[in-house]
Amino acid sequence: MGPCKCKICGGDIGVEPGATAGVCDRCGTWVKLEPSDDESEKSAAKSKEQESDDARKKTAREKRKKRLTRVAELALVGVIAGISLFVVLKQKPNDDVVMKELIKSIGSPNIGDTICFGHYDDVNEWIVLDKTDDELLLLSKYAICHKAYNEVLKDVTWSTCSLRNWLNTEYLVQAFSAEEQELIADTNVRNDDDSWAGAPGGEDTVDKVFVLSIEEAQKYFEDNDSRITTFPDGEEASWWLRTPGHKNTIAADITIYGHIVLPGGHVIYDVGSKVDDANHGVRPALWIKLKP
Repeated sequence: MGPCKCKICGGDIGVEPGATAGVCDRCGTWVKLEPSDDESEKSAAKSKEQESDDARKKTAREKRKKRLTRVAELALVGVIAGISLFVVLKQKPNDDVVMKELIKSIGSPNIGDTICFGHYDDVNEWIVLDKTDDELLLLSKYAICHKAYNEVLKDVTWSTCSLRNWLNTEYLVQAFSAEEQELIADTNVRNDDDSWAGAPGGEDTVDKVFVLSIEEAQKYFEDNDSRITTFPDGEEASWWLRTPGHKNTIAADITIYGHIVLPGGHVIYDVGSKVDDANHGVRPALWIKLKP
């Protein structure tokens, strides 16, 4: 603080460094010193600078706190992910055990043998139609239910009919466990035209469950008697083939006597005012894998 003037006589006031009061060298009055405007401004600026510094420190602390919180959150996510992965890895061997036990229960049947697989309305028996080193072709021993080839009487093929959709959705889920579904192979299904009248067979499909074609019904059965089946309650049953009849509102079928009928039956039971082909049943076919 520089020299100050006495407000009484105008004399100089002697001020020791750091002192807040002094004595006038003229009138001897003891005077309390007040900071000059310049010093007040400096003090205010210093105070403002201190406040700004405090604010910066506070902001830095808050940012540091947020970073630490984020790191903690990420660490927690990592822990949870690690636990989840551990659980999945720990469960996988159990799933493998289930699959191996399922395959073991199927065994190594020969063509013509009957095995149990899945379960739909008390029907779980399948005839082995074909066999490779890794797979079996199975056909349901019984007609599992009454079912129209299509829900509407119109031109359809196997790729567009409602029966195919039902077999590969509702039936698949209802009849087989998740492990059994894993064993069912995706099959490239060939859909040839009707060899008699030339009705188009439609696009080839990839299905887990399908019905046989005329060619397969001829290939896998040696005579009419071997093609005869019933519903589980013993009722006689004709059953659908996926080959079209002489037109696409009709599908080929097997009669209750085991005959292959190329004209076939109307794709839906209701034809006009009469009920047609009401005894038509469904014999699903599928390939299963013998290795998990």
